[in-house]
Amino acid sequence: MTAEDKEALLQLFSTISRPVEIQEEEVRAASDLSSCGPAFLAYLLEQFIEAAVLEAGMDRQTATILACEMMLGTARLLLEYPCTPSELQSRVSVPGGITAAALDVLRKSTRGAFHQVLHTTHAKYAEDLERVDSSLFPRERT
Repeated sequence: MTAEDKEALLQLFSTISRPVEIQEEEVRAASDLSSCGPAFLAYLLEQFIEAAVLEAGMDRQTATILACEMMLGTARLLLEYPCTPSELQSRVSVPGGITAAALDVLRKSTRGAFHQVLHTTHAKYAEDLERVDSSLFPRERT
């Protein structure tokens, strides 16, 4: 691809998104973050909403609106401020405070979860690729 082709492609994609150039070996992880990621975060958000409904008796619609607005605001802070996820955690939690105590619980209960998620997506991708390859190029029976 020429430099001009690359620039034209980036400009084209910039009209509908924020293109990010990645290395070829990063494609699987990039796919996990950008394609699978919305489902993963939606699952976590759903759990948070459910807890507000069950633990606090909050109306589900209200909890959903608050949670979705919180997620949107968090993304904006991270992208526009900008700061890292760790910095944001530090800025919104006081040592020994409510948020810090709850973050400790969350860290302990999810430690390693996304490593397992990525391992699973990569293994499933390899399995699917093998299945497609074998359907396109069946092995001869001996």
